This record gives sequence, structure tokens and C-alpha cells, in this order.
Amino acid sequence: MKIRNYLLKRDFSHEQYSGYHSKYKTTDLEIFDLIREMSRELPWLASCLNHFEVTNVGANHDLMQLFEETVPEPDTI
Repeated sequence: MKIRNYLLKRDFSHEQYSGYHSKYKTTDLEIFDLIREMSRELPWLASCLNHFEVTNVGANHDLMQLFEETVPEPDTI
């Protein structure tokens, strides 16, 4: 819960499992600074981690509207 609160206060959104997305465009330096600050504020964090990954994926696109279209069920043969 402390990790979640830390990131939510810094304008990240919680996604699936332990995934978080920045709500704003960030630079590598901003992320490195954020993680350094996080490790200082939560000194126990390193001993709890077995994987920590950052990915720059650009824009997110919500495709839920594709599932809302009415598509007729195919006929059986």
C-alpha cells in the first residue's frame, strides 16, 4: 500500500497487478530521480523486489469501444 500511495501522489495510475502508468510524459532522468527518491523514502523496498522494469511505450489507446459494437453471431453450418 505504501508503494501505491507513493506513486499515486506523484501522478501515476495503478493498472493491473503491480503495474503503474505515468499520467504525464516523463523523461528517463525524471524516472531515475523518482526511483532514487522512492528508494530513500522506502529503504526496505530493495529487499522486497525481484523485478523492477520501466517501459516507454508512448501513447495508450483505449480500445474498449471495439467490444461494444454489435456484431451478428455467425450462422452455424
